[in-house]
Amino acid sequence: MILINNRNNFKKQNMNPITDKETLLKLLEEDGMLLKNAPKELRNDMVTALIAVRQNGRALQFASPEARSDKWVAMQAVRNYCWALQYASDEIRNNKEIVLEAIKGNANVITLASDELRSNKEFMLAAIKENHEAFEFAAEKLKNNEDFVLQAAKECSNALQYVSDEMKKNKKVVLVAAKRNIDSLLYASDELKKDKGFILDLIVHNAGALEYASNELRMDKDLVLKAVENDWVAFEFASANWKNDKNLLLMAISENALVLNFASDLMKDNKDVVVEAINRNGIALAFASGRLKNDETIVLMAVKQNGLALKYASAALKRNETIVKEAINNSAEALSFASNELRKSRHFVISVLAENGEALQFIPRRLKNDKALVLEAVKQNGMALQFASNRLKGDKEVCMSALLTNPSAERFVIKSLRDDEDVKKLIDNA
Repeated sequence: MILINNRNNFKKQNMNPITDKETLLKLLEEDGMLLKNAPKELRNDMVTALIAVRQNGRALQFASPEARSDKWVAMQAVRNYCWALQYASDEIRNNKEIVLEAIKGNANVITLASDELRSNKEFMLAAIKENHEAFEFAAEKLKNNEDFVLQAAKECSNALQYVSDEMKKNKKVVLVAAKRNIDSLLYASDELKKDKGFILDLIVHNAGALEYASNELRMDKDLVLKAVENDWVAFEFASANWKNDKNLLLMAISENALVLNFASDLMKDNKDVVVEAINRNGIALAFASGRLKNDETIVLMAVKQNGLALKYASAALKRNETIVKEAINNSAEALSFASNELRKSRHFVISVLAENGEALQFIPRRLKNDKALVLEAVKQNGMALQFASNRLKGDKEVCMSALLTNPSAERFVIKSLRDDEDVKKLIDNA
């Protein structure tokens, strides 16, 4: 209570400041800004200044000129509050170690550093390593220095944003920057964005370079096909011609069927285009028009190529037993995408399990407890036992059927049943 009263009195009674150093130091440990009202002789004291700035870096503004020029006091101040650098002496603002410490908190603090420091290559590289945004405040001569920019670009993902126009035309610089961050191409010169050889080299590294190529190059056959070969998503950045021209689109689909995603609505409704796509990858059905997703021939082709394409069929065709069975024959998981009516139909499910026991994994939970269904599944694939209900994993008939089909199903038989004489005999004779 006494200390609190002293602090309050100290704030109010500027005419009668506390002159006792010990009391003052205790107050400063709680509120460094009280240094403002300390007597001059105590503000000249390094220990007093140090305690104040450790508690609040802003207190450096009230320290004596000697304290504001002291490296250790200044270091403690900027560690507490990076902008305390503004209260430091010119000598301190030219100190590499202290300025580097300050910019850890905020890259903009580097604006308080001396011009000499911001023109120093080694210092600025160290600053950029501490805080990438520091690049923005480098001296102009450094932003036009190839060696400096190349080294900085390896550290800073947005380096090209801050370099000189001359460096934005420099192939070596832009290549390093773009490989570090392909979005750096946004800041490259128009000349480089029109340079086919340069863009092609980058596309080999990252297909996303197509996004920043000139309009003319985004129509170029070599570039577009190379981009799609590397990453089909890059087709999004091809010119509109590619997305609306049947022959061009078919060339792109030959590289990756999923480019259908970026085709025009007209082409997504073109049967020839969609057939070409789904023959290569059934999942491309996801990008076909609603009309073609309801085309029985198209959807059947898609699920034969990839059963999981059933997910993208129309609701009506998810009720089509022929299509759903074809999908399940390709992938048991396709049963997950069948209509609820079919998945709940005992008659349909048993016919599916007779052909693909693994599909037991994807039927409704209550049916996994249906002995007749589970027997059908394990007779087709003994390993399907793992998907049966716990009750049926303990059913002797079910387990023996599974073991007869595949002895490896042993690990799914409940422990108590493994000691059964008949079951044990089957296991031992496997």
